[in-house]
Amino acid sequence: MLTWFVHSEQRFFVQQNLLMPRKEYLTSEARQRFDNPPVLSVDQKMIFLEAPQWAADYVKTLHTPSNKVGFLLQVGYFRVVSRFFTSNRFHQSDVDFVAARISVDVNAVQMDNYEGRTSLRHREDILGYFGFAPFEKSSIETLIEETQRLAHVQTRPYLIFEGMVDFLQAHHIEIPTYQSLKTILDKALTSFEQNLESILNKYLTTADILLLEQLLVEHTSYQQDSKKHLKVKRYEITFFKRISQSMETKQIRERVTNFESLKIMYLQLLPIVKRLKLSDTTVQFYAEYVINNQVTQIATRSTNRYLLLISFIIHQYCMLGDALILTLNSAVTNYVNGCENLVKQQLYQNRMQTAQLVSSVANRSSTHIDVLGAIEQIIANTTIEALSKVTLIELLFKNKRLSQKLLQEDQQRLKALKEATKK
Repeated sequence: MLTWFVHSEQRFFVQQNLLMPRKEYLTSEARQRFDNPPVLSVDQKMIFLEAPQWAADYVKTLHTPSNKVGFLLQVGYFRVVSRFFTSNRFHQSDVDFVAARISVDVNAVQMDNYEGRTSLRHREDILGYFGFAPFEKSSIETLIEETQRLAHVQTRPYLIFEGMVDFLQAHHIEIPTYQSLKTILDKALTSFEQNLESILNKYLTTADILLLEQLLVEHTSYQQDSKKHLKVKRYEITFFKRISQSMETKQIRERVTNFESLKIMYLQLLPIVKRLKLSDTTVQFYAEYVINNQVTQIATRSTNRYLLLISFIIHQYCMLGDALILTLNSAVTNYVNGCENLVKQQLYQNRMQTAQLVSSVANRSSTHIDVLGAIEQIIANTTIEALSKVTLIELLFKNKRLSQKLLQEDQQRLKALKEATKK
């Protein structure tokens, strides 16, 4: 179907100026591809011969070689791109291919003769057999309604153009020429933009205009004598164009300040914003035009600079709000990660202290056991006098550095460890 024309040629689409005389939506090369039969490979050309049974039976009723070849070509082209072409646009290689395969004299095939009523009758029959409606008044009205709907939800002309083609295919309507579609799209976009202009003219207040015009003046810092001589100057709107993702405190503070300023502007313009009812894609389209162009280019757009600036404020207000949410999320994540790392360090330190305490208590307990064993031996020795035993025991405590104080310290440390473990 025709979708392959649009998708394969997106790089050839011409960007449409806003509220300006309409340019072409496709370059000359893309239009040439659109308004001519598809170029098929040898294998793909078999579609001319693998026609439905009704088409094969239909060919048998035709008498001239030109009519037979012309009919099969129309059937094949329609199956590929859902549209018809005049016989002077048929590829000669396709004519020769079909003539050879159905065993007719190629010299007897004159496509100039395949015009007028015969060709039109074949088209009507092909549409009927495939269940398609011709592109006529009722179909045109249906497409106009859809195009107007698309213009309200999607401002990029080439996407609207693609949507029109998809709509015709989905509703089994014959696809017309590029110029026919362009005429309908031109009128839909003009109507859409005129409607926006009328809303702005009627409801945009003097205060709103002053607010928007203020964005197009030089920033106050460039009005100082020290900077007046500079050729390249920054305007008020310039400071709202780029949204930094830096986590530096200064950059975050600037984002917050800009957000507060945009919020004030957005709330003031909210009544007109509600009346305009711009779709997200329309807002983005107009806002990107402001972001990607110089202030002088916007300021000279007398017909629609207010629409551009309003869209820019809406877009940047939402984008900066999202950026601040990401900043908050990043800051909280960093803080939580820092806390987790601190807890891990403390746990590690606690484990080290616990290991040292256990080792110390274990060593001291071993010493206590050895001393108690030595004391028992001294007491049990009947050859040593009582006074001498006392002296030996005192020396034993002194040499082993044992005391009640040390035992109490171990007891307190173990108690503290026990309490910490419970927590």
